[in-house]
Parts: sequence; C-alpha cells; structure tokens
Amino acid sequence: MKGPLPDQTFEPAPICARIRLIETICIVATVVAGGVIGVHLYREPGLSQALRTTVLALCWAMGPLVVAGVWFGYRLKRYALSNGVLRVERAFHSPSFDLVGLSSVDLTENPMKWALKINGNDGLGSISGSFRSKQWGKFKAYLSDNHNAVVLRWTDGRCVIVSPKHTQLFIQTLRKRLN
Repeated sequence: MKGPLPDQTFEPAPICARIRLIETICIVATVVAGGVIGVHLYREPGLSQALRTTVLALCWAMGPLVVAGVWFGYRLKRYALSNGVLRVERAFHSPSFDLVGLSSVDLTENPMKWALKINGNDGLGSISGSFRSKQWGKFKAYLSDNHNAVVLRWTDGRCVIVSPKHTQLFIQTLRKRLN
C-alpha cells in the first residue's frame, strides 16, 4: 500500500428490498407475538383490570421497541477510510479493518447468493456478520444492499464485503493504494 489514505467517508447504499422485507416481517411478528402473549396474560384469572390492561399494552409495545433497538444497532451509518483503516460505522459496534495487505478490491453482484450465516444479522437494519459461501469462503459482510457490493480481499485470506452507495468511487479510492 502506497502512502496513507486520505480521510474519506462513504454512505452505505440505500436499503435493498430483502432488508425491507425482513424488517417488515420482524415488526409484524413481534406485534402478533406480543398480542398473543398479551391476550393470554390478559385472560389470566386473578389479575385486576388495570394490571391486565397494562400487561397487554406492554406486550404490544415491547416487541416493536426491541426490534427498533436491534435495527438501530445494526444500521450502517457510513464506511470511513482513515489512516489506512476501513471502519464500518454503526451505533454500538464499529468494526475496523487494517488495509495493510489488501490484495484486491472488486465489484460483485449478489454476493450473498448461497451464503450461510455463521454469526450475525441477516437483514434487520443491515446484513452484518460472519458468513461462508463456496464463492468467497469465510467472509465478513456489512451490507445495506445485497445486489451491488464491493469485495475486499487480503493476502492472508481475509474477505470483507461492503455496499457503499458510490461503489466505483470507493473502488477507485482503494485501488489507488494497491498499485
């Protein structure tokens, strides 16, 4: 890598349909589950009317609040390049990747095809975590769009896939340092 990278930030790509669908399913499922639990507790004999109403309201409110908290924590804010490090900025945990040893930066379509989740989030706020696929091997993904993404590979075998909004600018910025 030649010289330090200039400090630069890249917005994540707009949220793709897969993530929107998963978010919708999670919200609906938590409202329904909260309702079922709430109705069951509401019918519990021995509870006062005020306590029953409170329990029902809490059950319907807590599920969506938990979903909102998870969404907020996993949502991608930006990709930041600073001092030879790529930082994936999120609310609670922002992983960093030293770009020393970066061997390739390539555009790919549908990087998650046939990928198996090892650990992480597969669509609430983003697609983030550890995955494995035949095409990429073991890799980390931090995606807001699972269609157009950038694959970063290191000489030691590490692989990270990200989805900045302006993929070509992101690729050009990193490739300048590879030559």
